[in-house]
Amino acid sequence: MSKFQYKDAVPFHISVGAVIANDEGNILAHHFDTVTIPDTGETLEDIYILMRETLKDDESLEGAIHRGMMEEMGTDGEILRYLGPLDTLVPRTEGDIQKLTLYFAVRAKSFDSSRRKKSKDDYESVSEVDWYEPSFLVQKMQEQKERFDRGDITEAVIIERYLKHYG
Repeated sequence: MSKFQYKDAVPFHISVGAVIANDEGNILAHHFDTVTIPDTGETLEDIYILMRETLKDDESLEGAIHRGMMEEMGTDGEILRYLGPLDTLVPRTEGDIQKLTLYFAVRAKSFDSSRRKKSKDDYESVSEVDWYEPSFLVQKMQEQKERFDRGDITEAVIIERYLKHYG
């Protein structure tokens, strides 16, 4: 377990995230038809999220982004710029966790979903990974916020920041 991941009585977590875009301007994202969240057993349907990865001990931000792109998405890319943070509360059975995710703009270099390396017991392994129009993702993520009231699955503001600077 990483010193950046929540543990026992320390309810704080740091991760990195990425808006991974291709040359056509589409964004790579997870889509879950149905997913059961570990720790709470909560079932969420029709969910879209960006790439996010917990930092490992002594790992750089850039290293975590590149590792997350390959493990979660089967892609690699060039990190362009920092897009800012999301600071959210993640509901857990034993009490909420404060999660800070630092997001970056990334230009995809290649994509092959068969290169994904998530273990079968990781809930992200059940997602479909594909390219989506940014406006579609913003709409879906805003709907998610209304349906589930979970800040940790509402990344529309990050995509909007990306579009402001790179769209």
